[in-house]
Amino acid sequence: MKSRLAFSVFFVWLLITLACKPIPELSSVPSIEFLGLKNIVDDNGANLLQLIVAFEDGDGDLGLDEVDSLDYRYRKYVLVLDENGNPIRFGSRPGLPPFSGNDYFVIHGDTLLKELNENQFNFFVDLLVKNEDEVFEKIELKAALNGTFRRLSSEETPLEGEIKYGIPLNFYLNFYKYDEIKLKCYIKDRALNKSNEVLTPAFKGSDYYVE
Repeated sequence: MKSRLAFSVFFVWLLITLACKPIPELSSVPSIEFLGLKNIVDDNGANLLQLIVAFEDGDGDLGLDEVDSLDYRYRKYVLVLDENGNPIRFGSRPGLPPFSGNDYFVIHGDTLLKELNENQFNFFVDLLVKNEDEVFEKIELKAALNGTFRRLSSEETPLEGEIKYGIPLNFYLNFYKYDEIKLKCYIKDRALNKSNEVLTPAFKGSDYYVE
């Protein structure tokens, strides 16, 4: 499943305008606040649950474009390093996975262990469901709900605004139709600073499930 960011042309214009106006001094670590949830339909006709957050960022380094994928920090896979900071070679220790293009780089004749890089994303979402102990527990999903939104400004200046993030959640809303659910989210900037985490109010899957 693929998550996507949704924002209007007017909203992008508003962000740029705000960046040119005096803004109270903001931290370079982004901050977010929950604003709302909304059912939307994307251009392909898929039902999405839109999570809306307000954000503030002191240096405006928010969003990733295609060119950023060339930066090692944001690549899909990264090397796994041992306790001494060295790459782990295929067959060098017990318990390593069998050879596969999903698990190893082949670099200059070396076969080196790799893993998915969470920093390829900048918008992170967890699904929490209330269990029998009345505790909201994170559900480990086969496909994560994390995704990427594009750069919000061409200049690194203070920014305030909203991000509207569409999540393909309808299957899980049906599966947990009668359970209480929360979503937890945070964002990262290009310096990999993590924002605060925010929680939605509790709701039932049936509140947003679309037949």
